[in-house]
Amino acid sequence: MSLENSSAHAELFSIDMRPVSEIGLRMVAAANLVEVAALVGDTARATMLNALMGGQSLTATELAYCANISRATASGHLSKLVAARLLTVIRERRFSYYRIASPLVATMPYDIRFA
Repeated sequence: MSLENSSAHAELFSIDMRPVSEIGLRMVAAANLVEVAALVGDTARATMLNALMGGQSLTATELAYCANISRATASGHLSKLVAARLLTVIRERRFSYYRIASPLVATMPYDIRFA
């Protein structure tokens, strides 16, 4: 390796990588925000989330009724909300009860929930 190449090599590896990782973390956070906004932006899902904002647990049938959609459609929406960790599901005997996963979900800005 020539002297010129070794100094360029040393300079390349002396660059502080912290800003790059901070940018990467911000990009991941923005992607997650976009994903959540897309999920919550659907009228049926937003209506079901709103029905759960009081802290109670409801079945898929009850949430389907609130959103004025079929039970099968509600089930698909609820699966997406559970996968995104916005909701949790508790199974008791033959029933599944859905509820808000965390207080952070309930405090999402109004603009995101009902965009």
